[in-house]
Amino acid sequence: MVLTLSQVQAWSTEHLIEAATYWSKTADQWEDVFLQMRNQSHTLVWEGAGGDALRQRTGADLAIVSTKADELRQASKIARDGAGTIGIAQRRVLHAVEDAHNAGFTVGEDFSVTDIRTSRSSAEQAARQAQAQAQAQALATDIRQRAVEPLPPPAPGRLPPLTPGEMATPRLPAPPPQPPIRGGADLAPAEPPPVVRTPMEPPARLGGPIAGGPVPPESIPHPVQPPHSHHGPPVLGKDELPDLGEFNPG
Repeated sequence: MVLTLSQVQAWSTEHLIEAATYWSKTADQWEDVFLQMRNQSHTLVWEGAGGDALRQRTGADLAIVSTKADELRQASKIARDGAGTIGIAQRRVLHAVEDAHNAGFTVGEDFSVTDIRTSRSSAEQAARQAQAQAQAQALATDIRQRAVEPLPPPAPGRLPPLTPGEMATPRLPAPPPQPPIRGGADLAPAEPPPVVRTPMEPPARLGGPIAGGPVPPESIPHPVQPPHSHHGPPVLGKDELPDLGEFNPG
């Protein structure tokens, strides 16, 4: 396909710049989110198989997302480089067209060059026509070469084929089946079952008298009277005398 002057003048690389900016921003967002998740899993106080599985999964997800983010950054660089290459080619053609205008020629849509200057005499006109013809041919050849000069093709495999869905979020592998993780309420010790007494079972006796209740006299022990002297006989009360035979008259 042969380009026209209007097509070259209408070249725009704004869409490439916008795509490159979006891809770079998306790559940074992906890595920031998954890096934060990985760091939080390591600062979380969670011991055991559940905590180990969480830290292992967030680390693996971060590695996958980092690879996808690098692909986006590579695509962003290709888009920016392509925009720069197209801009350089466009400026080369437009500069050649401007040189032709400054020399007194017009450039058509097919990049043909026409002399628009007038001559005062036939001899001057013939000389100028020969000069203009050679100059116009040189300018037209230069312009066409710059217009049809092929751009360097991108290296195969550099730009990953990404769909709009893949641009929104990276696809991560499904996690392997894991045993259910019990929460804190499940790990708390269960309360003992209530004790149910049958109607025929008597209540357990309480040890000792109830505080504040009456005490029967027979439950109070008699005090032992110590002797008045360590060297004399014990002094007995009148209640103990009848128990001794020598004090009972025969």
